[in-house]
Amino acid sequence: MPLALENRYEKILIIQMCRMGDVVQSLPLLKRLKEANRCEVTLLCIRESIELIRDLPLVDRFVAVPYAYYKTIHGLKSPSPKLNFLLSLPELRESYDLVVNLTHGYSSALICRAVRGKKKSGRVFMAEDRVSVLGDWGKYLFCAVTNRTNRTENLINLVDIHIGMGGLPHAAMDSWLAVGASEEKGAEPLLVSHGWKRGGKLIALQLGANQLHRAWPVSGFVSLGEHLRRRAGVELVLLGSPGEAGLGQDFLFQSGVPAINLIGKTRIADLPALLKKCDLLISNDTGTTHIAAAVGTRVLGLYFSTAYFAETAPFGAGHVVLQVETPCSPCRNDRCEKTWCRDCLDVEAVKAAAEMMLFGAKEPVPDFPNLSIYRSRFLSNGTLIYAPVGETISERYQTGFIHRTLWESALGLDLDQEFSGEIGAKLLPLAPFRSKLEALRSKYALLASRYRDGLGVLHEAALAGQAGLLPEQGGSAVMETLRGIDAEIVSPGESIMRTFHDYEMMDGDWTNPLEAGRRLSVKYAKLYGMANGFSRLLEPDGPGANFSEGWRLNSRRE
Repeated sequence: MPLALENRYEKILIIQMCRMGDVVQSLPLLKRLKEANRCEVTLLCIRESIELIRDLPLVDRFVAVPYAYYKTIHGLKSPSPKLNFLLSLPELRESYDLVVNLTHGYSSALICRAVRGKKKSGRVFMAEDRVSVLGDWGKYLFCAVTNRTNRTENLINLVDIHIGMGGLPHAAMDSWLAVGASEEKGAEPLLVSHGWKRGGKLIALQLGANQLHRAWPVSGFVSLGEHLRRRAGVELVLLGSPGEAGLGQDFLFQSGVPAINLIGKTRIADLPALLKKCDLLISNDTGTTHIAAAVGTRVLGLYFSTAYFAETAPFGAGHVVLQVETPCSPCRNDRCEKTWCRDCLDVEAVKAAAEMMLFGAKEPVPDFPNLSIYRSRFLSNGTLIYAPVGETISERYQTGFIHRTLWESALGLDLDQEFSGEIGAKLLPLAPFRSKLEALRSKYALLASRYRDGLGVLHEAALAGQAGLLPEQGGSAVMETLRGIDAEIVSPGESIMRTFHDYEMMDGDWTNPLEAGRRLSVKYAKLYGMANGFSRLLEPDGPGANFSEGWRLNSRRE
């Protein structure tokens, strides 16, 4: 449940040792922490990732380590002298009221274990050889990104998950990376010196990505740029790193229109002011999209290959994403050499989406094979949603919509009845969707029954004096029965719930047999409540039945 604001933290440590885009996605959490607490925030991060945020009031202290050093500790799964330098820093020898680990690696879990904190959230080593994820939001994060099945069940944005890991209520945000008027004006000389006419709308194109398999072909950007330049006053600016200079040259060589080429000519610190001057950024899934969203500039995102909008689309209202949804997406293979997914990102769809965003043109008709169009807005519970544009809702989004509704209830979020009714009115008339609801209801009902069986076995063992599950008390037979039940629970295949079960079981210390029965009873009771609650929400005459009036979750929560 969200943290009550009276439970305030004075000293907070955030561990975020990822790329620049991930750091920018962490800023809404820092903003909410500052709003809810009169606190000192220390950020442990990679030195090369803080150029943008060095002077922000959201961070009081940086512990910034060189990327070259981080590479030496990144793969560590056990304490090592290599970590001693970092852990000996004065900031990491202090005590904190709250430690939030947003990094996925094992080394960050070792750091999270070593730092003293009254409350911790995220991945942490609980013992020398046992890693856990603390907090339901932290568990959900790792569940949602584990595999393709789980990723397609998730419709909760990474930023909202981060805020949940901080124990904070969610709230809509317009921008969180401030750009002053003088800074914005300071970007003008660079644009003018490269041909900016100040004539009308300025549209930025990010041609590259950190991995080229995530980059739309330059030919697509060329066709898009030529189309947009036919509009009076439209100017194009090309953005990218020095390593992407060749993409800019290809664009200018193939294109018959002028463009302001700033690829390789800007520092990361220049991007907020430059993007603030733009009316729209059209980009692959890159850190630049998150900077644009952070300064309040709208984004048209191009998502395919390993990119998936539900996790990493720009945070904020009014952004649009074109998501390729082939049977093999979202891809888990960053070495895939097939171009099918890129080919599905039809240039006409991108043009239509850009026209809608820039000039108020009619919504694109989503009849492009294997391609869906989504637009972002905030729900009444303060979280972000990317909703389908048009009447057609893909099979994949249907699955994500159902599971988002279920997990909102489990994670303590209220239901947005308007959104639920809007989507439900389109889906409930469809027999395949109703069949999907019934299949999931049966699945969760069966899961709940198995947890109930496990609780019954534990209850009988406790009554018989076998609560400790010691072999001499007959506990080995009890454990054998429980292992069978557990095997049935995890056998149906991948899902967020199945993975959540695994993380929940990692949470406890099972080395003490006297405590094992009690701990397992607590875990099974919690998981039974979740599975049973999901099943009841999906009953034909239950609170999830009438989408047009919303899924009335609050009245039926256990």
